[in-house]
Amino acid sequence: MVTTNERGHVEVRCDGCLSAPASALGIRTWPARSDAIAELIGPAHGWAWVDGRLRCARCARAAACDVTSHSFGNWTPNDEGTLAERTCTVCNTQEHAPRYVASGRHSAA
Repeated sequence: MVTTNERGHVEVRCDGCLSAPASALGIRTWPARSDAIAELIGPAHGWAWVDGRLRCARCARAAACDVTSHSFGNWTPNDEGTLAERTCTVCNTQEHAPRYVASGRHSAA
């Protein structure tokens, strides 16, 4: 979401998580909408248009995974020992399952 504040500066928030780019002085602002979009879409920030909405890099990766499916790694036991977890290599989404999933042993019901 790209808006203009009361001082006439352009502010941007992610349409997914509502995060805003920050600077040492607070929320980052630009003199024009085109300047903000050009900078954020560039490689330094990695923002992207997804389904007509401006998304931060993290939300853009998660939205891409929603379309193409997550690319999960292997199941591994977590530190608590009761659950197994795996993480998407693209967007870092985590899934949790009973620990037997990591060992490949499934209990018979």
